[in-house]
Amino acid sequence: MSWIHLQDELAIIVYLLKHSECSGAYNLTAPGAVSNAEFSAELGRALHRPAILPLPGFVPGLMLGKGLYCC
Repeated sequence: MSWIHLQDELAIIVYLLKHSECSGAYNLTAPGAVSNAEFSAELGRALHRPAILPLPGFVPGLMLGKGLYCC
């Protein structure tokens, strides 16, 4: 799962806006991806909530009506 901290994303956007030599599309993510289990555990710690049963990746898609084979 790709992720990025809000402050990092904002700093990159400001940099890109200030430097005209930067053009085109940019993919703003942290250098290392994490597993769903790692992300769920960290999110649980940040929200002071238990993350005992992390969901498989396709479950949120099913819950949001995107089907089993969503991207």
